[in-house]
Parts: sequence; C-alpha cells; structure tokens
Amino acid sequence: MAQREFVYKNPRRVVAGTVGQPGERVFYIQAEQDSAVTSVELEKQQVAALAEHLDEILDTLPGSSDVTPAQPDTGPLSMPLESDFRVTSITFGWESGTSRLVLELRGASAGGIEEDSSLTVHLTMEQARSFIQRSQLVVAAGRRACPLCEQPINPTGHICPRANGYHRNALTD
Repeated sequence: MAQREFVYKNPRRVVAGTVGQPGERVFYIQAEQDSAVTSVELEKQQVAALAEHLDEILDTLPGSSDVTPAQPDTGPLSMPLESDFRVTSITFGWESGTSRLVLELRGASAGGIEEDSSLTVHLTMEQARSFIQRSQLVVAAGRRACPLCEQPINPTGHICPRANGYHRNALTD
C-alpha cells in the first residue's frame, strides 16, 4: 500500500470533532489548508490525552503564558467527512525557527495493518490553545460518568457493578 503523507505548514483550521450520539460517537481530527482537508479517526482517550499533553508542552515553552487562544472554532467538521486513516501513534515536536508546535499523527489506512499514512500539522501557540479548548469540550460532551463506578451512563440506563447491579439512581438520592 502506498504511503500517504499530509503536511499542513500553515493550517487555516485544526479541530477535534465527533459524529454520532454519545456512547456511539466517532472522534476525528480535521486539518484544513487552502482547499485541502484531511480527516483522521481516533479514540476519545487519544483526543483527551492529546489535549492534555499539548497543554503540558505549551506550559513549558517560553512566552506561552502570554498566549491567548485564537478565536474559538465551534463550527461543525467539514463535509463530506471521510477518514483518511485511523491514528495509531501521536508525536510532538517544536520548531524553534518558526515557533510552531509540530503534531504528527500516524496510522493505517482503512483496511491497512501497517502504519503507512501520516498527518503533520504545524500549529502556532494560539492555534494549539484553541485546539486544546475545543478538544476538551468535545470529550466532555459525552455521557456523564457514574459517581460510584465512573463508567459512562447510557441514555437507556446503567447497571452499576459497584452497586451489584442495583438500579438506584445515586445522583438523586
């Protein structure tokens, strides 16, 4: 299978987003530059970890405390939405010459087994802060967690293993 590399040195937009209802959502990261759009699929935990680690990295960079996020991007993912590949590994780098954070997402194309595709995005500190904020909101918009077992509560209900399956709603007691 041919290797596909998507490189966005000056992206207009880099966002995390979802498709589907809570509990059945599919998570994406989408990058746009000029007329090109690349969408990659990943797990909710990957989006959460990515936002957390980006935030930690930005906090260590000189001058990052003065950075305010770019205008919040609350728009939907660009359509048509087709995943270019599924993310299997994430790496970060810092490009000191341009003061940009470099995010590389690697993965396998649909049906592929080997890592053969990559998305590399060069983010300004403002874009990175904006990406972090939106990612945190997207992750938090899912199902609420059970206060006893911390597992997600489905819209149809929840049988809590810590309560031996007892259906009592612990939030209203």
